[in-house]
Amino acid sequence: MSWEQLPKHIFVLSAAGKPIFTRHGDEQDMVTIFGLLQAVYSIAQDSGDKIRCIISGKRRIIYFVKEYDF
Repeated sequence: MSWEQLPKHIFVLSAAGKPIFTRHGDEQDMVTIFGLLQAVYSIAQDSGDKIRCIISGKRRIIYFVKEYDF
């Protein structure tokens, strides 16, 4: 069964959109998806908005952004 057919996923990206973790599949195979998720987030952020969720049909993408002060 491919990862798209599984019910829930967790994707963890760096601030640069690099893959850190995925619940299903291999991080390196999902670089394109991670890049797309980061690009959508960056576009919203550059517009002064915060994106929390994208809903498309039965799919829901929820953004949880954790910023760290080092």
